Amino acid sequence: MVKNYNKTNNLISSKATILIYNILRDLGLIPTLKGTKLLNKAIQIVIKSNDEFIIFEDIYKEMALNYMGFNSVQIRNVIKYAIDTRNEQKSIEALVQEQNIALKN
Repeated sequence: MVKNYNKTNNLISSKATILIYNILRDLGLIPTLKGTKLLNKAIQIVIKSNDEFIIFEDIYKEMALNYMGFNSVQIRNVIKYAIDTRNEQKSIEALVQEQNIALKN
């Protein structure tokens, strides 16, 4: 898992953080939900990790160390809620658009 995560809040560049945010939004996730914000942070952890295999529970535990008032189960649940309540039509449209772009290239 990512070592010294507690020592830094800036896991990746601001530009990359915004890119992740925009992708999550384009996939229909609601940007204002805590779960979407935590999912963004979890993705940053995965990007910075040197581990070949990532165990989601390890990410949740690592994040729980930084977010007082949240344990790993709560973090998992708020991320799940953000994914479950996404705008599915927007998700489908974004994936179709990406597929069309890939087919053109």
